[in-house]
Parts: sequence; C-alpha cells; structure tokens
Amino acid sequence: MSNTLEIPRNGCALHGALQTAEAVHDLIPVVHSNPGCGVHGHLARRAGGTAAGKGYQIPGTGLMERHIIFGGASRLREQLKNVSKVFEGKTYLVLNSCASAMVGDDVEAMTREAVEQGLPVIASLNAGFHGDVHYGYEHVTLDLFRQLTKPPKQKQDRLVNLLGILPGRDLTAFGDLEELERILTGIGLKVHTFFGTEKGLSQFETASEAALTITCSDWGRLAAEYLSAEYDVPALHLSSVPMGILKVKELVEQVKIRLGLPEEDVGGFLSRETEYFDRYLSFASPLIQKSRYGGPVMIVADVHRAFQYAEFLRIYLGVPVQTIAVTDSFTEDKNLREEKLLRLKKLAAQVYESQDEKEISDLVRHAEISRVLGSSLEQRAARERKLSWMGVSYPDFSGLYLNKSHAGIRGAVSFLEDYLQSL
Repeated sequence: MSNTLEIPRNGCALHGALQTAEAVHDLIPVVHSNPGCGVHGHLARRAGGTAAGKGYQIPGTGLMERHIIFGGASRLREQLKNVSKVFEGKTYLVLNSCASAMVGDDVEAMTREAVEQGLPVIASLNAGFHGDVHYGYEHVTLDLFRQLTKPPKQKQDRLVNLLGILPGRDLTAFGDLEELERILTGIGLKVHTFFGTEKGLSQFETASEAALTITCSDWGRLAAEYLSAEYDVPALHLSSVPMGILKVKELVEQVKIRLGLPEEDVGGFLSRETEYFDRYLSFASPLIQKSRYGGPVMIVADVHRAFQYAEFLRIYLGVPVQTIAVTDSFTEDKNLREEKLLRLKKLAAQVYESQDEKEISDLVRHAEISRVLGSSLEQRAARERKLSWMGVSYPDFSGLYLNKSHAGIRGAVSFLEDYLQSL
C-alpha cells in the first residue's frame, strides 16, 4: 500500500503551469477544467506568500457533470470565442486538467480550430495528475518555446536567456530575476527573464537569437535543451541561484569565458559589487559573530534553494547545517539526482527527501538544531522546541513576497538582514 502524504506543499502540474503562465505579460491562460481548479491554485498561491498573479480573473470553461459525460470540447470552443471578446491579450494559452484529459477532450483540435478562425491561441497539455508544480513549470515553459519561438533573424552575441526560477513556487522569484538581470546587464549583456516583465511574450519569440541560456535549477534544463537542439543556443547549468559575491564572481567568470567578453567589461563592475557587499558584511560583522554561537540549522526547501542557503551560511556566516530536507522531486535524470544528493551531503550532516508535513515536522522535533529555515509548515514544530524560524520556502504564511530578492548581491544583503533579525 502506498504511503499517505499529509499536507503536501507541492500543488499539481496544472497549478505549476498556471502560475507560470500568469507571470507572462499579455499571455491569457484559459483553464479547461471544472470550476475549482483555477480557484484552488490561486488561493494556495496567495496564502503561501507569493505574488498572487491574475487571481480570480483567470478565465475557465467551468466543466460540469454533463461535460464529463458527453465531453467538453464544445464548451472550450464557446469559451475561447467569449474570452477573446472580454480579455485583451496578445496570446491565449489553453491549459487542460485532470477532468478534460480523462474524458479525452481534443484540446489541440479546438486550438487549431480557433487559430483557423483568427484567434492567437496555443495549448499546453499539463493535466494535474502528470506531476507536481515543478513539472508544470518545466513543461509549460517548454511548450511556450515550442509554439512561440521563431527562427532567429540574427544571432545576438550578448543576449542570454535566464531560466530555472519558478514563479509562484520560489518565494523571491521576481526579485531574483530582477537582481540577476541587473548583474548580467552590468557586464554589458541583454537578458531575457521571460517572467514578470512586460516584454515576456516578445522574449519567448526571440529566445532563439540568444548566445547562451543560463539555468538556475534543474527545472530549466528541459527548455534549455530544446533551445540548444533546435536553435543552437548553448546552455550553462547552475546548481542553484547565485547568492553572495563569490557565487556572482563564479557566474560572471563562466559567462565571460562562454561569450568571450573582454576583462574590462567585467572587472570594474565586479570591483564595485565586491565593495558594496563587503561594506554591508562589515556592518553586520558583530551580529554575524554572535550568530555562530547559536548552533546548527535545518533547511527545508527545494534542492536549488537548499544549495543556495547552505552554501551562503557556510561561506559567509560560518554556521553549520545539520539537516536538509529536500521538498521537490529533483529530476527524472537519476544520475543527476544522485550527483546532487552527494553534493548536498557535503554541506549537511543529514539529507532527507520528503514532501510530507508530518515527516518533516518530526525531523524538526528531533534534529540537533537551533533554528529552522523553511516554510510555515515547520513553524509550529519549531515553536514547540522554542527554535528560531525563518521563512525561505513555499508556503510562507507570514508575509507577501513581491520583488524581495535572495539572489546576487543585493539579495544576499536582504537575506542577511532577515537572518540576523530572526536570531
């Protein structure tokens, strides 16, 4: 018998696809589902602390019992016509659901029919049962590239694509994209972030013109591999979101080598960033010294975020990480999965894989730690032991994240403030 999963923190593939689509400006998602799917996704996202997207304005077909029995294709046809009259968007994206997939609605045929009638409609078939939110982000992003990206008119040797930061799942997604764009722009590059920008759709269209795709997690690999195979855009895969001056220097150095950037384009920028970071690090040094006596910590997060926070704590604060609980499903590549586990085990005494609230809370109750960096689902167990707690992963019921960042230089300073204030 399979185990029961209590209070899962990862929504379904449809929710991941919907949250991702909402973050693309001028892209209107149309959910082909029963009335509850889109609403539940919105409520979970809002309660979890991430920016709430388009909210209740998401159009859907609202499938009822008769559509499950006789099929809902006609309902989708009707809704696409209505949506185009009410919602102004450059492109409409049809997302199917468990219900429409199980009854066999031919969503792709309805999409082609709408295109023949002059509507700019595309589709992404990510029914909820295919996987969790990570699967939804990964595959809807791939579908957007497949259907929107055009052959390059001309390659741009200083254009890069940035992938692997998940809107709606990574709490600081939009702020992190802004900060990494600031850094890459600072060394003379143009950056496609795709999400949270008014140029999102046009960036998908011109992604083939880029000289490099940078992925900040394994969830950007699938789309990056497509761009590489289809349009000869090479990829640079990072294990986590760069945070702190050392990781920023590593990123800049790798990009400089890949793109053949002259040293004068990056040297001055890195000097200024180093001075900025070191100044605030020195301001916080008395509290940093105090934090080292607080004992080891536990991190509960997706793997790329676990890497990010564990490395930052070790390098800059000298704080040992006792336990890491990884809450995403990693990747289908078993070799890559094992490699990541081995690397995490070098950063922490214990590494677990779990999405179960009870199981992770039990780890909090019994681990030899002084504080928890994780989600609100671990907060109660931390309070029982009078441990310090800090929200770094979804869901965080304690606040709302708009453009707060924990990436790069300014994001590292922001994290430092949050961490030291939570002592």
